[in-house]
Amino acid sequence: MTSKISFFKLTRDEMKKLTWLTAVQCLVFGLLIPFRVLLVMATALTERMKGLETRTAFEVLAANVGLGHLENTFFILAAGVLCAICAFMFLHSSAQIDFYHSLAIKREKLFEVKYLSSVLTFVMAYLSSQILAVLIGMVYGVVSGRLCYEVFLASLQGILMFLCSYSATLLAILLTGKLLTTFFAMGVLGVYIPLIYFLQLAFREVFLDTQYFYTQTTLLNEEKILQYSSPWAFCIAQNTLYQDAGMTVGVTGYVPNLGMLCQLLAVAAILTAVSLLLYRVRKSEVVGRALAFTKTEGIVKLVLTIPTALVAALVAYELVASPIWEFVFILAFGALGCMIMEFIYRGDIRQALSHKWHIAVTALVAAAIFFGFRFDVTGYNTYLPDKEEIASMSMVDAYNDYQYFTDESFTLDQKKVMEELLNALETEEFAPVYEVAKSAVEAVHNRDFYMNEYLMRVSVKYHLKDGKEVYRSYLVDGDFYFEQLEKMPEEYKEVYYPILQWDEEYVNEITNAEYGIESNIIMEALEKAADKNSNHNASAASYSGTETLEENWSYGTVPSEKIWDLVKAYQIDLKEHSYKDTYFTGNSLHFWEPVGKNGDTALSTYSFSASFTNTIKVLEEIAGNSIE
Repeated sequence: MTSKISFFKLTRDEMKKLTWLTAVQCLVFGLLIPFRVLLVMATALTERMKGLETRTAFEVLAANVGLGHLENTFFILAAGVLCAICAFMFLHSSAQIDFYHSLAIKREKLFEVKYLSSVLTFVMAYLSSQILAVLIGMVYGVVSGRLCYEVFLASLQGILMFLCSYSATLLAILLTGKLLTTFFAMGVLGVYIPLIYFLQLAFREVFLDTQYFYTQTTLLNEEKILQYSSPWAFCIAQNTLYQDAGMTVGVTGYVPNLGMLCQLLAVAAILTAVSLLLYRVRKSEVVGRALAFTKTEGIVKLVLTIPTALVAALVAYELVASPIWEFVFILAFGALGCMIMEFIYRGDIRQALSHKWHIAVTALVAAAIFFGFRFDVTGYNTYLPDKEEIASMSMVDAYNDYQYFTDESFTLDQKKVMEELLNALETEEFAPVYEVAKSAVEAVHNRDFYMNEYLMRVSVKYHLKDGKEVYRSYLVDGDFYFEQLEKMPEEYKEVYYPILQWDEEYVNEITNAEYGIESNIIMEALEKAADKNSNHNASAASYSGTETLEENWSYGTVPSEKIWDLVKAYQIDLKEHSYKDTYFTGNSLHFWEPVGKNGDTALSTYSFSASFTNTIKVLEEIAGNSIE
């Protein structure tokens, strides 16, 4: 057994060999942290003497040290990659691995020596830079206990990020037998999950026509998938989560909570443990091979070539939309991917076709996935439960801008906004809604239907009697949609248009109200009012918010004392008009309603036409007064 003395002696000797690495990191982090602090503090002092700098010396220091510096994170992650390669690259050299494994030291101890010595090169360089930055602040007399605490937290977080990057790189080294494939492995570890995520997202967007959420919404709501896709992405996300992760604001930036630091530690510990286990079973003879464990070659090949074939099929679908050509693309690019992988494994072009069954598996699996989506084998797009299975339904068009939130349900999550809207409109008298959904499902595979010039995107919710809730989004004929809306119970209109439920007390809470209106509707009122003013053009332009009225559009703000009058008039008109008449107009009323418990507001937009005579009358009064 190796004694503690020999272990520390080996660590010290190893660190001597890595003196150049320590020096490089000291230089980089010295320029990045203390030198930057010294430069900005000196510059700020000069600027303050000239009266050009409004910040205090403490504020300048706090802005350049401690937490929240993304540029520091990138260099820390790069240092993790560099240190791991420098410490364990002997695993890719036959001569060096024979030498180290001939020493009277267990593999575990050798691993610990290499690991600890290379990690210490970073820790020494990084911590010394942080300490120097604080000392510079002390020279200027602006260091506080809180600032020192946050610098300590930033240092701890930086070391944990370094360990995550280091251990991930180490894992890539141990899985491969040469440097080139090590970098390939790091690339796969870093980007494979995001690529698969975007690939399935593309398939859903192209083939699942009736999904009720869109790409942008999906990206906003599922971005955590990307944040946890690799150790490097996770570390970068630690600097960008901010309030969403429960972080508080300190004097230097957002302060990470204990949970975030523990997550970083857990990632580093797990990857290090896996690396140690691999090192114990890794054979010395694998040096020079693409992969250190030959039994994984087929799995790795299929994991990479199947997505390649799927991307090729998707391209073929977009270009020619022919099943024959789509399969040709799957076969061709699947075979090409397998041949390239085989060449990387063997380094011999003559062995590119040595495992033909890999090509067959790639083509068959990719074809099953692609054509399963293409021809909707699962029936996702044609899903339509029987009426007897449904407890209630709701539907809404994509341009519905009304607010249905309660204080408890308010959210900025766009996917939840749509769900909240559909929940508010849910009704047990759903026969007309069902007819809309039925017509949309019948038209899913009818290409002639999609040539219709008047199609609307409508979201539908099925609330089944067994408690299951299913959401879908359909393209429907606009006339048919409004025809079915008119068949809904009369009281449904008050649910569909929340403004019909407003009273004067609620209107008093509205923070702002505006209108956008085609100027020809109230042009006569404008001209009559402008005649009273000697400067006709200036008055009209002042009202319209544009240089002239030739743009045929006018905007205005509704005085707070007139909002209730406008709402009452609009309620009368809205009850008398059909859904379709209200929908088809460019005129709109904008109300900023109070929502949530934190004083938030949300915009509701209500349309009206020239036949809304009561509404127009109030707007004429408002417009005339604004010019007078």
